[in-house]
Amino acid sequence: MKQDALKRAMRDDLGGHLWQYPIDIFTQIISPRKLKHGVKSFYREDFKFSVDALKPFFTNTCPVIAEKLADLTQFDWPADGSEEQNYNEPFAKLLSCVTDECQAALDQLEVQHGYTGIIVSRHNRFYNKLSFVSGLSATEAIGIKSDGLSQLIRVMMTIMLWKAPHHAGLNPFTNDHEIWLPKMADGTEGVKYTIHSHLHESTSVRGRGSTVNTIHNPSSTTPQPIQTYDLRSRTPTTRDHMADADVTEDDEDDACETKHSSWSSSAPEQAKVIGHYSMHNIELCTISTPNPALMVGTLDLTTLDSKFICKGQWVEDNRKNVERGFYAALQEFGRLFGTAEAVASWASSYPQDNGLISTHIYLPKENEAERYRWKLFVNQPEPAPQPRVLINLLLRTIGRSLLTAPSTSVLFEAVIHAHLGWLNAYQAGFLHRDISVGNVLYLDNTNSEKSKTFALTPGFLDASKSVEDEVAGLLLKLDATKIAQELTGLSLVGTEVQAAEEVLDEARVQAGQILKEAQDLMATLSSLLGNADEMSFLGFICDGDLAEDWRELFNDFFATTPLCDRSGTFEFMSDSLLRSRVDYLQAPMDDLESFFHMTVWAVLWNHYAVDSSSELEEEWRAAITGQHIARRGATIALIETDFTSISVRAEGFSSIVIQAIPVLADWKTSLRELRKDWNVITFKCRREHLRDLYPDASEEDINKLAPLLLRSHWHACALKGVHQVIKIYLEHKTELHRHGNFPEVKK
Repeated sequence: MKQDALKRAMRDDLGGHLWQYPIDIFTQIISPRKLKHGVKSFYREDFKFSVDALKPFFTNTCPVIAEKLADLTQFDWPADGSEEQNYNEPFAKLLSCVTDECQAALDQLEVQHGYTGIIVSRHNRFYNKLSFVSGLSATEAIGIKSDGLSQLIRVMMTIMLWKAPHHAGLNPFTNDHEIWLPKMADGTEGVKYTIHSHLHESTSVRGRGSTVNTIHNPSSTTPQPIQTYDLRSRTPTTRDHMADADVTEDDEDDACETKHSSWSSSAPEQAKVIGHYSMHNIELCTISTPNPALMVGTLDLTTLDSKFICKGQWVEDNRKNVERGFYAALQEFGRLFGTAEAVASWASSYPQDNGLISTHIYLPKENEAERYRWKLFVNQPEPAPQPRVLINLLLRTIGRSLLTAPSTSVLFEAVIHAHLGWLNAYQAGFLHRDISVGNVLYLDNTNSEKSKTFALTPGFLDASKSVEDEVAGLLLKLDATKIAQELTGLSLVGTEVQAAEEVLDEARVQAGQILKEAQDLMATLSSLLGNADEMSFLGFICDGDLAEDWRELFNDFFATTPLCDRSGTFEFMSDSLLRSRVDYLQAPMDDLESFFHMTVWAVLWNHYAVDSSSELEEEWRAAITGQHIARRGATIALIETDFTSISVRAEGFSSIVIQAIPVLADWKTSLRELRKDWNVITFKCRREHLRDLYPDASEEDINKLAPLLLRSHWHACALKGVHQVIKIYLEHKTELHRHGNFPEVKK
């Protein structure tokens, strides 16, 4: 990709989140370090650095080496402004000589050195300037033909102080094959598990960077020795010429990125070439955590052949406990229908007092942000630094992708069960906000899981055996019956009495709607699930890291609620959420629409549909992966296709598409009506509308009234949306089951 296209593509993610430091600070960031005694934060000033302890040595040695290497002609250095590829070999020669000189200098000082590591550099061929990059942090530009060569040597010598993987910022508790689990809060000792399969890995420049693996304990809890690290060097490749984009003058360059590796004396002899770093066979450390892993379930790590899902991701520091809270809230009521079961969550610390595995060390504190902000883009935003922490989660429930559903009936039944799981999470206090094909999974017949049957549970309802008692509890818990009483305490006077009566009527209507939807839902569920106290579910939701606690949201609504805080996976977000700019609050309606978009995706991308499908299906697949306007057009075309037409039948549509269309068409109609009602009632809850009704009311009263109305609207929508899709499924259930498995599925 050309540099102008690359920078435009990355502007939204990176703009304002890049940092540039002088060499002395950058070498601290990449230096081996120890946390100062008693310190509980993890910014740069909280550590003691090896490079600082050797400061006199660096100050004396680096200029001497720089003077020896100052004549760049010995490396066949090209003229300024030469083509990019002409710099590769001379640059490699220079770095190799720097490495040799640093190694000799450290040998004289009797400093152990040489553990494998990497650093990324970028060379500006027009100005002969060099920058080193670590994550989203970089050095200020170094002039290679000036005093900057001494600074380059300082960086390389700092790298050679690395003696362990964690000195390079790597997670020393896992590699491609094994992972250490920590000591748990229940006293269970840490165990080394084998990584059975990689389910998901997202590369991210500034994001969660999630990694999901299945892990198992195949034979023994006794750690086995692992081979020493093996560096696998490859011949470097050169990028195509990169044109310039709207950047500042310091960055008008062709970014020649290269990775340079130092190496361990214990590793096999390697050619000194620019290579690539590999985690393969890295020696693991016993895991350390600030505290034992927080438990959200029961766990036995020592059971042979036990298998778990282990998810690791970089979570914003202020949200590091959200997903654990999500699963803990679910499991407060026992095993809930349609939800994954989590058993533990933890944040890891680097060994040897090197601090929490987080990005704090690479970022300035908020009061230093403007000093070190790297203004790579013109007119870029200037947000506060966002430190992230590596959070790990252990799950017992192992599902399969909806894309592998063997029949249309299995797909829709799994989606229905996941709706109930979503409603369980909602009852527990959380709006999921990331319904996607990766977060809604199904269980095959050999791996079904038992749970309590679905019910309107404590925390959302008072516990009771009858539907009537549960509904009464619902109104009590949601304060729906108290809304009228609370409204009468507001300072509404004079001509506003009539308007107040209208709002009181609206509150009563919403309270009645909650009552009706709860009754109807529970009645319909008896047809779907029967009356057993315990049953197996087929589909479930997982991943609560983007969830929001609606209880906290409504407690202090306008003080704590970020409007237009969009969350989710782009391809499955609601049209309204994708179009939103300001003053839009993500709500249950958006999650309900995400279920629909996710199901359309699962239908069109079903493995058996992809293998035998029409050209129209190919067009629809392409459209739903693009902008939401194209997605909307493809969805309409899909559900309006008449499969009784002879010309349409000649297209050769896949079985799942033909079978799913009637269900999707009814579902889309239902959502359209639900959205229409949602928009009307939401408008009545807006502060602007309430101010028009009550021009003399205080701001405090308006701020109290709006969330009172909106909260009951949320709950009624959640109940109604789930109820409607269940009814649609039941109407088509017999026909879906009649079709059976797809012909391509092996029996």
